[in-house]
Amino acid sequence: MSAIKNSVLWLTGFTAMSKPGQQFVKMMNKRGGRGKGKHGHSSLRIFNYHRVLPGRPRFVIDAIDVQEFEQQVKILTSCFNVCSLEAAIPALQRGELPPNSVCITFDDGYRDNYEYALPVLVKYNVPATVFLTTDFIGAQKFLWHDLVLWAFEVTTMECMTFDELGLQDARLVEQEDREKVAVYVLEKLKTVTTARRDELITMLYDRMAVNSRPQASYMLDWQHIREMSDLGMTFGAHTKSHVILSTLDDEALEEEIVGSKKAIERHLPSPVTSFAYPNGRKDDFDERAKKILRESGFQCAVTTDRGLNDRSQDVYALNRTAAWERNPYRFYGRLLLEGIFNL
Repeated sequence: MSAIKNSVLWLTGFTAMSKPGQQFVKMMNKRGGRGKGKHGHSSLRIFNYHRVLPGRPRFVIDAIDVQEFEQQVKILTSCFNVCSLEAAIPALQRGELPPNSVCITFDDGYRDNYEYALPVLVKYNVPATVFLTTDFIGAQKFLWHDLVLWAFEVTTMECMTFDELGLQDARLVEQEDREKVAVYVLEKLKTVTTARRDELITMLYDRMAVNSRPQASYMLDWQHIREMSDLGMTFGAHTKSHVILSTLDDEALEEEIVGSKKAIERHLPSPVTSFAYPNGRKDDFDERAKKILRESGFQCAVTTDRGLNDRSQDVYALNRTAAWERNPYRFYGRLLLEGIFNL
């Protein structure tokens, strides 16, 4: 079934990327023939990226190759209306969003967004919103998932038992083995408190006989951010410490949300109006978080739940789509088919 699906996506994308296919897509765009939400209004797709790097490095959170990223941006600009999130949401609410509108977003605030993604975005004159985890910006600190992935990358252990995480004689010999165990560990650590998570990561380093930590920061600094802002990129909040918001008490919850907003506004002249929930699944935030966002001046918040957004969508629980396909034909094919059928 997967092979058939991939073939359909490839064929759709290949056909649409031909000259006659692109002319047909542009004609449909002008007629408003695609990209309608369930209530008949234009819908919005928000793309979610993390890291853009040369090649396909392993043990890196959700990385896409810079050449593949450029192919995707080129496709989006060829037949879709790429707009900023800050402009799209008010237009969506008014029912005035142009057909086939898409937004590009990045989570966390990695330095490679400046080094590799920014030149592509500038080349194609495309705006993007970067959600910053502010405690790590311009600091020699590492997000917890990067620490976990680093340990799995450098360990020389061939197997590991970690009862606290339900691991017994987990194989670490092959890179593929370590990747599978790393994903399992990351998911387990998302379910515990910050203090317990940090304790388990320390134990993980001990069990895997890893005595080193990454040397250079992976994150943006404020000078990078100011330069990106001058080139048309916008910035939203992603909490201070990348904690799962639903695990916090009211005081800590407000500090994570409002504190990250204030940190960005100290460095940039424009108010921060958009927010991304860490991890972003339905169980990772609640109505308390939405209330704080509304009262603090945020206009929207994005999740990691997949789907389109129409005028009826809760603007504090907007859907986002990961850049699912690396092959440009399948990427384009899926983008078209999901826009037609609202999958």
